[in-house]
Amino acid sequence: MPAKFPCRFLSWEEVEQISYNLAEKVRTSNFRPDVIVAVARGGVVGARLVSDILGISDFTCLRIAHWGETAVRGKDARLERGIGGSITGKRVLLIDDVTDTGKSLTVAKAYLETLAPAEIKTAALQYIKGSSFIPDY
Repeated sequence: MPAKFPCRFLSWEEVEQISYNLAEKVRTSNFRPDVIVAVARGGVVGARLVSDILGISDFTCLRIAHWGETAVRGKDARLERGIGGSITGKRVLLIDDVTDTGKSLTVAKAYLETLAPAEIKTAALQYIKGSSFIPDY
């Protein structure tokens, strides 16, 4: 990793707390997802915790390529691997770890919209001010 990569590493306890808080926001919003889709790799841990807290066992991942080598951002985000299975007619909660540029969540949501879900809500464990994508949670 480059010596001056601007980021803040979270402790396990912080990830647990943020995930719990996110799950509570979803729960109190009365949105009832049928399936949780994580943006791999970063969103997997938080999305899994949220799925456990909300009791949602239907869980899958997709992969968006945006970062090249570790900590080196590529120009564009692109779908590298889609989900397995169908989300047609389902309420989907799409979760990533952080939205800084917003490109990954933008590409992920656009892809999921092509699969005919009933509804998509988005979430990020961390929102960085200035992101072009503002998640629902």
